[in-house]
Amino acid sequence: MKVEVKLLSEKGRAVPRAMHRNRRRYTGAFSLQEMRNSELGRSCFVANLHCDLEGAPEPLLPPLLDATVIHAEAGRLRVRGFEMLDGLQLGQTWEVKVLPC
Repeated sequence: MKVEVKLLSEKGRAVPRAMHRNRRRYTGAFSLQEMRNSELGRSCFVANLHCDLEGAPEPLLPPLLDATVIHAEAGRLRVRGFEMLDGLQLGQTWEVKVLPC
């Protein structure tokens, strides 16, 4: 599914709502699936955003682990979880806007 993602946290902390409009947006292919994670030693739901060009499976963002859809309405999703950066678990929320194909 082609989407536009805006990150609502930075280094594990929520970005003030007044700054949301100026946040960078990432466009790519969104997926959410259950996967085994070796760092956690268990299965969890993982959200990914990859470049949507064929033959380019490179991630645009770090995977969102323990991902949970907390809101879905009118072509928009809010997905919450955490990123693993340098061995640290940092909370993250993605604001996802579904784009036309």
